[in-house]
Amino acid sequence: MLDKAIVRQNWEAEIFNPYGKRIVMAGRTLDRRKLRVNAVQAAQDASVDQTAKLGAAAPKKEIMVKAALKVKKARAKKPPPRLWARWGVFDSAMKQLAIFDYSQRAAAEEKVAELAVRSKGAHFLQIVKERMPESILIIGHAAD
Repeated sequence: MLDKAIVRQNWEAEIFNPYGKRIVMAGRTLDRRKLRVNAVQAAQDASVDQTAKLGAAAPKKEIMVKAALKVKKARAKKPPPRLWARWGVFDSAMKQLAIFDYSQRAAAEEKVAELAVRSKGAHFLQIVKERMPESILIIGHAAD
């Protein structure tokens, strides 16, 4: 006897397993639109009943409509920081040894050749993007 039915006063049967847990059976999918219409009609009937109880002099209650939610304005995005490209001289441990402006690539290559002769290990050039200093940004805007 794995399952037993217990009938309640309202004649609904619930099925329980031997451990006392309720087994929920799949039900019919409810039509949400019909449920909504029924709820609105029930609310209107309830308001009519209340006005009938209070007398004809009482004003009718109107069903409140949900107010539209206020749409939050999106914040103005900050512009990305201005970057500038520079040449970095690095060793094999990725330690930056020197930095040159982008227009000074020849000087950076000379530095790499000098380091190759002077010390052991590999040295190489790599572009480094850095945030522009405020002083350069201000001078740049003043020229415009």
